[in-house]
Amino acid sequence: MATMNISVTDKMRAWVEAKVSDGDYATASDCLRDLVRERMELEAKLRALKHEVREGFESGPSDRSWDQLLQAMKDRAGRRRALG
Repeated sequence: MATMNISVTDKMRAWVEAKVSDGDYATASDCLRDLVRERMELEAKLRALKHEVREGFESGPSDRSWDQLLQAMKDRAGRRRALG
């Protein structure tokens, strides 16, 4: 595993130290790794969402009714929840 030294504000340092002292993380490094991992996952989801929105705009107007579109979104969300 690589080592990296970073500078943070006093407020950020206090927050990280509180997370460690509260038992949320074993070390400051664990806390920061978790934050970076979460941010990476969030950015990947955002990229995917932007891609889907772009595809939607590029596909043009739909020939389906609002009720049909809403049901399709609900079905898709249900499938995603089932997959975890």
